[in-house]
Amino acid sequence: MPEPGSLTPNSLHANPETNMRTIADGSIWIVVPDPSPAGLESVAVACGAPPAVVSTLTAAAQAEQYESLDALVEVLGVEELPPGCAADMRAVIEAMAAG
Repeated sequence: MPEPGSLTPNSLHANPETNMRTIADGSIWIVVPDPSPAGLESVAVACGAPPAVVSTLTAAAQAEQYESLDALVEVLGVEELPPGCAADMRAVIEAMAAG
């Protein structure tokens, strides 16, 4: 029997179609963004980035302009995005750049 507050290997449930994992019988949801232009776009939309910014991010991701993407997210993170969103977007960009 696990300690109170601990998770067992059977407590993690994954849905590969949505990149979503749940723990604690669905009480906690973990969304793992897809390292692709579409994945970056979905994070940007979920974070409330303006549509023009989402379009710019998506176009730069499709052109594999990772340095430009990182600079744009840096500016957005300071001006328009919650810190967690900027970090999520950087993680997707880094994963895309790593290939």
